Amino acid sequence: MVLRVLDVSRYRGQRARVQLVDRAGGPWGHLLFDDLQLRERAP
Repeated sequence: MVLRVLDVSRYRGQRARVQLVDRAGGPWGHLLFDDLQLRERAP
């Protein structure tokens, strides 16, 4: 897996949703998603 960091501080206090999109071109795709963390600072 690849670590992704996204600064969402401008949305503080608002509701949020995580949406995963599979853009595979074949007959089926496979998504892996694990370990969503909310932090005050980037790791």
